[in-house]
Amino acid sequence: MALSLASPDRIPESRLANRAEAAEWFGVSQQTIANWLSRGCPYIQQGAPGKSWVFDLLALAKWRYGSQEPNDSNPEDMPPKDRLDWYRGETERLKLAEQKGDMIPAGRVRELWEAHIRTAKGRLLSMPSRLSPSIFRAKDMRSIEMKLTAAIREVMEELANGPVSDAG
Repeated sequence: MALSLASPDRIPESRLANRAEAAEWFGVSQQTIANWLSRGCPYIQQGAPGKSWVFDLLALAKWRYGSQEPNDSNPEDMPPKDRLDWYRGETERLKLAEQKGDMIPAGRVRELWEAHIRTAKGRLLSMPSRLSPSIFRAKDMRSIEMKLTAAIREVMEELANGPVSDAG
Protein backbone atom coordinates (compact mmCIF):
# COMPACT_ATOMS: atom_id res chain seq x y z
CA MET A 1 0.00 0.00 0.00
CA ALA A 2 1.39 3.37 -1.04
CA LEU A 3 1.79 6.27 1.34
CA SER A 4 0.08 9.57 0.54
CA LEU A 5 1.78 12.77 1.64
CA ALA A 6 0.42 16.09 2.84
CA SER A 7 -0.87 18.93 0.70
CA PRO A 8 1.14 19.75 -2.44
CA ASP A 9 0.68 23.47 -1.66
CA ARG A 10 3.74 23.38 0.63
CA ILE A 11 6.00 21.74 -1.97
CA PRO A 12 7.77 23.80 -4.67
CA GLU A 13 6.35 23.09 -8.10
CA SER A 14 9.81 22.16 -9.39
CA ARG A 15 9.78 19.12 -7.07
CA LEU A 16 6.42 17.83 -8.29
CA ALA A 17 6.30 15.24 -11.05
CA ASN A 18 3.85 12.85 -12.66
CA ARG A 19 4.73 9.16 -13.11
CA ALA A 20 6.47 9.66 -16.48
CA GLU A 21 8.51 12.59 -15.17
CA ALA A 22 9.45 10.68 -12.00
CA ALA A 23 10.57 7.72 -14.11
CA GLU A 24 12.69 9.99 -16.29
CA TRP A 25 14.14 11.78 -13.24
CA PHE A 26 15.27 8.49 -11.64
CA GLY A 27 16.29 6.92 -14.95
CA VAL A 28 13.87 4.01 -14.59
CA SER A 29 10.78 2.80 -16.44
CA GLN A 30 7.24 3.80 -15.57
CA GLN A 31 6.69 0.15 -14.62
CA THR A 32 9.44 0.53 -12.01
CA ILE A 33 7.53 3.50 -10.56
CA ALA A 34 4.39 1.32 -10.47
CA ASN A 35 6.42 -1.35 -8.65
CA TRP A 36 7.62 1.28 -6.17
CA LEU A 37 4.01 2.27 -5.55
CA SER A 38 3.14 -1.33 -4.74
CA ARG A 39 6.04 -1.34 -2.25
CA GLY A 40 4.83 1.80 -0.52
CA CYS A 41 6.59 4.77 -2.08
CA PRO A 42 5.20 8.18 -1.12
CA TYR A 43 2.94 10.15 -3.44
CA ILE A 44 0.97 13.39 -3.32
CA GLN A 45 -1.97 12.42 -5.50
CA GLN A 46 -3.13 8.97 -6.54
CA GLY A 47 -3.68 8.46 -10.23
CA ALA A 48 -7.10 7.65 -11.64
CA PRO A 49 -8.76 7.87 -15.06
CA GLY A 50 -8.26 11.48 -16.17
CA LYS A 51 -6.11 12.23 -13.11
CA SER A 52 -2.29 11.87 -13.01
CA TRP A 53 -0.19 10.54 -10.20
CA VAL A 54 1.73 13.34 -8.49
CA PHE A 55 5.01 12.74 -6.67
CA ASP A 56 7.34 14.90 -4.60
CA LEU A 57 10.72 14.01 -6.13
CA LEU A 58 12.57 14.76 -2.88
CA ALA A 59 10.27 12.54 -0.81
CA LEU A 60 10.50 9.83 -3.46
CA ALA A 61 14.31 10.02 -3.43
CA LYS A 62 14.40 9.82 0.36
CA TRP A 63 12.09 6.80 0.25
CA ARG A 64 14.07 5.18 -2.56
CA TYR A 65 17.53 5.66 -1.09
CA GLY A 66 16.70 5.85 2.59
CA SER A 67 19.13 7.67 4.86
CA GLN A 68 22.18 6.23 3.13
CA GLU A 69 23.83 7.32 -0.07
CA PRO A 70 22.80 5.31 -3.16
CA ASN A 71 26.37 4.04 -3.66
CA ASP A 72 26.35 2.60 -0.13
CA SER A 73 23.35 0.38 -0.92
CA ASN A 74 23.92 -3.34 -1.00
CA PRO A 75 22.56 -4.45 -4.38
CA GLU A 76 22.04 -7.99 -3.09
CA ASP A 77 19.38 -6.63 -0.71
CA MET A 78 17.47 -4.96 -3.56
CA PRO A 79 14.56 -6.34 -5.55
CA PRO A 80 15.71 -7.89 -8.86
CA LYS A 81 14.80 -4.93 -11.11
CA ASP A 82 16.44 -2.41 -8.76
CA ARG A 83 19.50 -4.67 -8.48
CA LEU A 84 19.76 -4.83 -12.28
CA ASP A 85 19.47 -1.03 -12.48
CA TRP A 86 22.13 -0.67 -9.78
CA TYR A 87 24.59 -2.99 -11.58
CA ARG A 88 23.97 -1.24 -14.89
CA GLY A 89 24.62 2.11 -13.24
CA GLU A 90 27.75 0.79 -11.54
CA THR A 91 29.01 -0.57 -14.87
CA GLU A 92 28.51 2.82 -16.50
CA ARG A 93 30.21 4.58 -13.57
CA LEU A 94 33.26 2.31 -13.90
CA LYS A 95 33.41 2.83 -17.69
CA LEU A 96 33.30 6.59 -17.19
CA ALA A 97 36.02 6.48 -14.52
CA GLU A 98 38.19 4.44 -16.91
CA GLN A 99 37.54 6.88 -19.78
CA LYS A 100 38.48 9.82 -17.54
CA GLY A 101 41.70 8.06 -16.57
CA ASP A 102 40.70 7.70 -12.91
CA MET A 103 40.94 3.91 -13.18
CA ILE A 104 42.81 1.40 -15.29
CA PRO A 105 41.70 -2.18 -15.87
CA ALA A 106 43.28 -4.84 -13.66
CA GLY A 107 44.50 -6.66 -16.79
CA ARG A 108 46.48 -3.59 -17.84
CA VAL A 109 48.01 -3.26 -14.36
CA ARG A 110 48.99 -6.94 -14.52
CA GLU A 111 50.58 -6.44 -17.99
CA LEU A 112 52.62 -3.46 -16.79
CA TRP A 113 53.72 -5.24 -13.61
CA GLU A 114 54.77 -8.35 -15.54
CA ALA A 115 56.74 -6.17 -17.98
CA HIS A 116 58.55 -4.52 -15.05
CA ILE A 117 59.37 -7.89 -13.52
CA ARG A 118 60.67 -9.20 -16.88
CA THR A 119 62.82 -6.09 -17.30
CA ALA A 120 64.23 -6.38 -13.78
CA LYS A 121 64.92 -10.08 -14.21
CA GLY A 122 66.65 -9.62 -17.55
CA ARG A 123 68.71 -6.63 -16.44
CA LEU A 124 69.76 -8.20 -13.15
CA LEU A 125 70.65 -11.56 -14.72
CA SER A 126 72.76 -9.81 -17.38
CA MET A 127 74.81 -7.90 -14.79
CA PRO A 128 77.48 -10.58 -14.14
CA SER A 129 78.41 -11.01 -17.82
CA ARG A 130 78.21 -7.25 -18.45
CA LEU A 131 80.29 -6.31 -15.43
CA SER A 132 82.80 -9.19 -15.30
CA PRO A 133 85.43 -7.59 -17.59
CA SER A 134 85.44 -4.26 -15.76
CA ILE A 135 85.36 -5.89 -12.33
CA PHE A 136 88.21 -8.21 -13.33
CA ARG A 137 90.31 -5.14 -14.23
CA ALA A 138 89.40 -3.33 -10.99
CA LYS A 139 92.29 -2.56 -8.73
CA ASP A 140 90.46 -2.50 -5.37
CA MET A 141 87.22 -3.41 -3.62
CA ARG A 142 85.98 0.18 -3.59
CA SER A 143 85.98 0.40 -7.40
CA ILE A 144 84.14 -2.98 -7.63
CA GLU A 145 81.49 -1.69 -5.20
CA MET A 146 81.13 1.51 -7.21
CA LYS A 147 80.66 -0.43 -10.49
CA LEU A 148 78.07 -2.73 -8.93
CA THR A 149 76.23 0.18 -7.30
CA ALA A 150 76.16 2.08 -10.60
CA ALA A 151 74.79 -0.96 -12.45
CA ILE A 152 72.10 -1.52 -9.81
CA ARG A 153 71.11 2.16 -9.90
CA GLU A 154 70.85 1.96 -13.70
CA VAL A 155 68.43 -0.99 -13.42
CA MET A 156 66.42 0.82 -10.75
CA GLU A 157 66.28 3.97 -12.92
CA GLU A 158 65.08 1.93 -15.89
CA LEU A 159 62.36 0.36 -13.80
CA ALA A 160 61.25 3.72 -12.46
CA ASN A 161 61.45 5.80 -15.66
CA GLY A 162 61.81 3.49 -18.65
CA PRO A 163 64.94 2.38 -20.46
CA VAL A 164 68.10 4.46 -20.13
CA SER A 165 70.89 4.51 -22.68
CA ASP A 166 73.68 1.97 -22.17
CA ALA A 167 76.67 4.25 -21.71
CA GLY A 168 78.96 1.92 -19.88
